[in-house]
Amino acid sequence: MNRAPAVATVAALAAGAWALLLASAFSGDGLTLVHGRLCGAAHAGFGALSGFLLGWLVMLAAMMLPDVAAALAKRRDPVGGVATLVRYVTGYFAPWVAFGVGLFVAGSVLQRVIDFTEPFGNGDASGVAAVLGLLGCGQFASAAFVRRLRAAAPASPADVAPIGARAGIALGCESVRCCWALMVFMLVAKMHDPASLAAFTFLIAYQRHGRWGCSAARALGFAALADAFFTVAMRASPL
Repeated sequence: MNRAPAVATVAALAAGAWALLLASAFSGDGLTLVHGRLCGAAHAGFGALSGFLLGWLVMLAAMMLPDVAAALAKRRDPVGGVATLVRYVTGYFAPWVAFGVGLFVAGSVLQRVIDFTEPFGNGDASGVAAVLGLLGCGQFASAAFVRRLRAAAPASPADVAPIGARAGIALGCESVRCCWALMVFMLVAKMHDPASLAAFTFLIAYQRHGRWGCSAARALGFAALADAFFTVAMRASPL
């Protein structure tokens, strides 16, 4: 398989995942595929893990397959057969699935102590500031990581390993390290409408591959930290 058909195949899979997400969001029938239901899965206990993973995988396919397509488009080596492409994409999703399971387990445990999934809905200023602070720090860490990746290119494992499971896993690990803060913020803030998902998909793709991706990540990090500071300051104000 040449590079162009492989990129087109991955793009078509992403389009199919978006169609499924949109149909689920607007029909109200596929509740396990709606990202809003997925955000509250931690409150249902560990028995909801399979439903969470189903929604998580569909969301990942819609939001992260463009990253796979962009990475494939930059490579110069042949893709190989369909089985090789399947191993590459499956390997890419493996770190993200592990990350999602970690989020689910953490949510199931922490929600027994504090209702941390509702800071934006109930006006809890300390919760809002904590989530914004996490996003800000995560974005600065992501900007530094992307800068190191670009300085090392094309010597990173995701670039030098032959297309297959190993290269896919390496690319997925890079993606998690780059974009984990955005994904956590999106989940906790329950920004699950199609417009928000599209906006985060663009942010993730640009942060990973855009010319000014590092600068954009730092700018968002600064804005999030500033917002967290003002949120705390307003709460502490006697007015």
